[in-house]
Amino acid sequence: MTVDTNSTGLRPRRRIRLRRWREGRWLSLLVGMVEFTLCARWLGLRLMGVAADALGLSARAGEATRAYHRLNSLMRRPTEAADARMEIRGRAPIVHLYGSPADMGDQYGRLLAEPLRAMEQCIVAAIPTRMGEHFATMANKLARHVPEATRAEITAVADAAGVSVELLMALNVVTRLACTTVAARNDAGRIVMGRNGDFFSMGFADRGMVVAVRHPADGHATAAVGVLGVIGAYTGVSAAGVAFGNMLVFNAAGPQLHPKGLPMQIALRQAAERAGSAEEMSTILRGQRHAAPMNVMMADADDAVVTELGLKGSAVRRAGADGLLVATNHFRTPELADHPEQCTRYQRLTSDNDGRPVVMDVTAVKAALHRTRIPLMNLQAVVFEPAAMRMHVSVNRLPASAGPYLVMDLRELFALPPAEMLQ
Repeated sequence: MTVDTNSTGLRPRRRIRLRRWREGRWLSLLVGMVEFTLCARWLGLRLMGVAADALGLSARAGEATRAYHRLNSLMRRPTEAADARMEIRGRAPIVHLYGSPADMGDQYGRLLAEPLRAMEQCIVAAIPTRMGEHFATMANKLARHVPEATRAEITAVADAAGVSVELLMALNVVTRLACTTVAARNDAGRIVMGRNGDFFSMGFADRGMVVAVRHPADGHATAAVGVLGVIGAYTGVSAAGVAFGNMLVFNAAGPQLHPKGLPMQIALRQAAERAGSAEEMSTILRGQRHAAPMNVMMADADDAVVTELGLKGSAVRRAGADGLLVATNHFRTPELADHPEQCTRYQRLTSDNDGRPVVMDVTAVKAALHRTRIPLMNLQAVVFEPAAMRMHVSVNRLPASAGPYLVMDLRELFALPPAEMLQ
């Protein structure tokens, strides 16, 4: 495996895990706790309502239950506006947005106003007041250094939908948890990349995922597979044929949180709109300051890279002689990691490799994603074929890796102008 490092003097060292709480890792854990309380699909808010009677919380549980079921129904309905549209393909809502960041935010908010309000009601009803206030305070610290265009877009979503801008800002600056990416060449020698998105669903495992196709006034169009209300991109592909997916890192040396850094989902969308290749996108990300340590896999038709982004250094990993490239939630570059990590998902994809060249078609990549899914957290499974400009998407069912996958022609998605949507 080829490694190109760009470190700033970090040395590998072992530290106790309690350090992560002192330096900000506890924020991600808090988010996980908050999201876990909202897993209505898995915990069953109706049952929670019965149990909550003894605590006097039945009214809040009932509100959350009703909001959840309303959201689940609303995300099955296509909607249109004069300048944008949401269509439903299979289980995937697909939103088309156009223009400046503020324009796209306004369109998003108008198209998804009712689902966003239902989501807000569910969250407000389900989270204890004190926990919600503490969560919002911490999120606001990260939000202070969000780019002005991003802030304008989030504000436009909130204004158009009639929801709390603070809640939307929190959803857009908080990091997410465990994920897996894999890339290899197919029989034709072109790159195929797969990505599992594994994290708590906030109770919206059935209908909380949206494919947002953005046609910006400046830059490449992008298609991002993400959570309702998130304007950034954890998983996606650009019209230039650059696919990407990020993974929060659990074994990073040095600081674990930089309040003045750029949240990764925002950084990825910005970089994808500018980059013409995987290498160029990697270079853009390495030149930024980020809020938390991250791995990012990027792939175009002929190349795939993993960029390990620590808060005080970075490294680029490429496939070795076998042609296989894998990344999970741990740095593999010793200078960036404070301890080595034995990740079972990483081992499942690499342990059977005997050094011979690995060839993986779409079917093989889907199988790899299914082997490495995290039960009850596998909310999205996506396979990219950059050369063919195709994206295979499975969302809004658990586990997503079990399929079925919706095959999307990216050329069709990116070529669709607003006028065509009204015919």
